[in-house]
Amino acid sequence: MNISDVSDDTKGIDTHLTRKLGAAEKHFGTVAIALGLIVMMAVAFSAELFGGWKLSFTNINYSFAPFSTSGVSTKGPLLSDIADNVLPIAYVTFQPFKLTPWLSEFGIGISQSVNLYLSPLNYFYMLPLDVAQVAIMITKFAVAFVSMFFFVRQLGYTWRGGFVSGASFAMCSVMVMWNGWPHSEVTMYAPLLFLLLDKLLKRLSIKYVLSIALVVYLMLIAGMPTYAAYFLYMVGAYVVFYGITTYRSNPKRLLAYFGWFFIGVAIGVVLSLPYTGALLNSIGSNGYSESRKDFSSMVLGLPQLKTMFFPYTPTSASLHPNESTIYTGILAVVTLPFTLINFRNKPRSGFFAVSAVVMLLLIFTGVLNPIFTNLPMINTSLKFRVLVLLNFSLAVLVGINIDDILTRDISTRAERMQIWAASAVSFVLFTSAIWIARGRLNENQSSITQAWIAGTVVAIFLVAALSRTIVSGVICKRICTVFVLCGVAVDVGYFDSQYQPLIDKDAPVIPKATDSISYLQHNTKQNQKIVTLGEWNFFPSSNMFYGLKSISGHGFLYTQPDVQEYFEAIESSVFDQSPTRPTFKSIEHENLLKYLGVKYVVGSVSEMSDRSVATAGSSVTGPITSKNSLTQQFQSTKNGLNTVMVLLGTSGATTGTVTVDIQNPDTHKTVASSTLQLKDVRDNNWAHFNFPAIADSAGKTYDMVISANDNKGIAVYSNASDTYEGSASFENHGIEDISMACFYEDERVGADDLIVRAENQYSPQVQLTDNVEVLAKDSDVLTAMQNSYQSNTVFLSKESFSSAADLKQHALSEDEGISNVTQDGNGSMSFDVKTDEQRYVLVNEYSDGNWLAYMDGKALAVNKGNYVARAIEIPAGTHHIVFKYRSADMEKLFGASGAALLLVGVLFITRKKIDRVLFGTFDASTRGQSLTVDNHVDL
Repeated sequence: MNISDVSDDTKGIDTHLTRKLGAAEKHFGTVAIALGLIVMMAVAFSAELFGGWKLSFTNINYSFAPFSTSGVSTKGPLLSDIADNVLPIAYVTFQPFKLTPWLSEFGIGISQSVNLYLSPLNYFYMLPLDVAQVAIMITKFAVAFVSMFFFVRQLGYTWRGGFVSGASFAMCSVMVMWNGWPHSEVTMYAPLLFLLLDKLLKRLSIKYVLSIALVVYLMLIAGMPTYAAYFLYMVGAYVVFYGITTYRSNPKRLLAYFGWFFIGVAIGVVLSLPYTGALLNSIGSNGYSESRKDFSSMVLGLPQLKTMFFPYTPTSASLHPNESTIYTGILAVVTLPFTLINFRNKPRSGFFAVSAVVMLLLIFTGVLNPIFTNLPMINTSLKFRVLVLLNFSLAVLVGINIDDILTRDISTRAERMQIWAASAVSFVLFTSAIWIARGRLNENQSSITQAWIAGTVVAIFLVAALSRTIVSGVICKRICTVFVLCGVAVDVGYFDSQYQPLIDKDAPVIPKATDSISYLQHNTKQNQKIVTLGEWNFFPSSNMFYGLKSISGHGFLYTQPDVQEYFEAIESSVFDQSPTRPTFKSIEHENLLKYLGVKYVVGSVSEMSDRSVATAGSSVTGPITSKNSLTQQFQSTKNGLNTVMVLLGTSGATTGTVTVDIQNPDTHKTVASSTLQLKDVRDNNWAHFNFPAIADSAGKTYDMVISANDNKGIAVYSNASDTYEGSASFENHGIEDISMACFYEDERVGADDLIVRAENQYSPQVQLTDNVEVLAKDSDVLTAMQNSYQSNTVFLSKESFSSAADLKQHALSEDEGISNVTQDGNGSMSFDVKTDEQRYVLVNEYSDGNWLAYMDGKALAVNKGNYVARAIEIPAGTHHIVFKYRSADMEKLFGASGAALLLVGVLFITRKKIDRVLFGTFDASTRGQSLTVDNHVDL
């Protein structure tokens, strides 16, 4: 046997062993990743799996009137934007599915945002809402995890780093706290964009260019273009830096990389134009963007750094945790000292370390404001929202650093010393954070538990890091890997579990219609509208679940100048809290509601009562029994007094009764009386005492005597000060006014504590008018409308309708009118009209300039009447009218998008030929170089 034969045999044995070791590593990796994911999801969804809860953003609906009376328990944060915008619009659009450019159900009517149809995640809403919400949440986590996992693998790291980065990113603060919002939908695609750019860096190919275009498109149409812009700026820096450092000696290859990157992004942008172009047009010319310019220089206070370690530690009551929590898992910050170890052999770590520093400067200082405030697309948003890029950078770094510790052979004393030093710094960093935050950690159970978990995970990591310097071998590596991966899984899983909006597992996601809602449904079948008083009552846009039309909502409709001015004329402070969500506290000009077709004003006791019902520092008076009654003197403000509500404490009593007697204070004669069974009275809630209306009650003073035949007695809440006219006494001692409210026969008091007041007059949805008022300016129209309500009147402004002219009209005859009104699911409307002379027809929905009208098939001009409504002029006779929504601008945007889609199709079909013709030379000349890109020093 010669030497060469022995050598060949040895090579064969080595190859065989390598394959066996590789297969074992692969199997171990599969099992470890599966175990980590199971642990993470079990912890994240522990409340749903083991606690009798289910995920639903409608938990906020159950927390306020009228659904708070349903007895459904809730848990977790109360998140508003999903409940008052996303879910209601998705419900009326996808259940059942309808393709519509106009939403009549929203506010006074608004154009449908096309991203609802363009974003694939929204089609989950064709499922029941409880299933859809969970499916969307899990999909976001899955896409974020998988794309980050493969991005880190693309950079040259093992599945260990991929798992840690994927888990840390999938459940970072933006992904968790913005989970129901489009913010997290944009964010989940970001690693995929970086992955494709890195692949394009190493090999020019049309498939990567088209994939980049697709991801950019998906990020832009997700519904939060600002977040897409954040990542595009970061991607731009990534492309420039690694393009230059990789191909600085090959200018043609470098220009090709830059050029095809730009083409991919440009195609994605053009594809998204039906949404992004329309969005820019809707908010760019009405002052909304200008009003937010100051946001681009806002910073977080340094105490908010604590949320990088302990996310549920409050730091400022003025900051919402969604906006200001910076958490990417405890190890993402604790492992930062390890970034410097083996730095030269950790590809891309330099870029993301520098990115993290830049983001920290942006978030906490104004050093980079001169640059940031001049960056388009992002300079109208809160500047510290760039924390999403900090999340991203930290997620990449933590995977890189942990992968280095868990995989590298640590054989020299210098390497051990470096790891020991970094471990010591990490320990000091974490213990310092514990010390600084110690005063706030005990404020809620979530922060206490999170702190214990964080401490345990840090201890596991430090033990693993130190063990790797002492014990070598596969067994140690694997044990350390399993413990670290499971620690990360528990850490981020618990963080997510504590920020899920939850309701009872058996409760419906859409609350059952209550007493008042059923009443409104029965009495608004002709598209009559309602308005709700109070910020939280009958939560905005939830009316859409029940087929009711409320003029309130949450969207860009209210940033339109004419709508904004009209609503501010109804109540001057309506937009004090938000420019996109009107909140009515009272009604200053009720006539403007009538012109809009509002039939009912809805609110809770505090908004609808004719007196102050409670003040801060209220006390309890009692016990009240049949022998110890309480007397409250009060004055009725209107005729038809038929209900008084009293805030009672029953201490859970279920036997006996409580009685209210309304007496004449001079004769002590009872003029009305009402008795309730205590079993029907909720403790510490309003008790409704109803009686036949007192016809002539306006301005009269009465004594209200409250008594109970319960042995233990009941209590009545009294105010801390004198809040309305009238004295109160109990056991011959004077007390302050009790918490009570009076209602009258024009107001309906629901069993759900919702009060419904009917307007005595209001305009129908489609209105034939017999009076035309032409005024010089739009402002004159608004003033005239708020000063008086004139039925069957259309106000026109020469400022908006230059050819407007007075019409000498007779009063409507009995045979003139509107009939056969139909409203299609796509926003179109049709009806028949019969008139004896030329008249105007009003459709009391918003006129945004994109409506077309046809009379017997012939086009009519649609003008703005009554400041915001749609008005058309009709000649005498019987006619069939059709309204259709058509936006010429939107058609142009779809045309541009269609052309881009056609280009994508051509590029896809010819991709192999293009690769050969355009990129073959580059691949041949740089193939060897591309294989060594990951070994270059980064920064």
